[in-house]
Amino acid sequence: SIFGDDDDDDDDENDLEHDEDKVAENPKIEIPLGSRKRNRWDASGNSKEASTKKLRKEGEPSVNDKEIAKKEVWPDVRKEHWIRRDIWVRIVSKSCEYYKQKGIVDRISKRDKLMADVEVGMDHDKKKKSRKSHFVKVHQNDLETVIPKSSEDDPMVVIVNGRGRGELATVISMDKSKCRATLELKATGDR
Repeated sequence: SIFGDDDDDDDDENDLEHDEDKVAENPKIEIPLGSRKRNRWDASGNSKEASTKKLRKEGEPSVNDKEIAKKEVWPDVRKEHWIRRDIWVRIVSKSCEYYKQKGIVDRISKRDKLMADVEVGMDHDKKKKSRKSHFVKVHQNDLETVIPKSSEDDPMVVIVNGRGRGELATVISMDKSKCRATLELKATGDR
């Protein structure tokens, strides 16, 4: 055979190990690439693979098992559009005359789900219309969500993207420096 004797007999004829010894003695002899047997055992008789890999404890799930389980529980439902009706947003486009003002998403364009009609000029605390309320058509890239303070009576939010999309949650804590919040899902109590 081209690749040498691949059986476990004791003869040295055509054995790859024997060929490798010949190569060590005479470097001009070539063995076809991919034909060498891999020696999986170290000098003490232990498997090299077992000695080089960190073994996990028996019964402990691997990192891949944890990731698969997480995906089964919360499939990734991340979408291009995150805006939805009746959520509080802040306009962050400096080119808009309503820059830094808060409002409620009233409608989402049927043609372009990235455009929303936002009603600005409302009283955020009382959620009532004021006399100055206006409707502004704004792209979602020019908006950011407004998260209520955890000290409010009902600091409920809607998860707008990713795992738990569409679920109601309570704000437990906020880290403004990292733009993150810890939430507790209303339905399951998960954090």
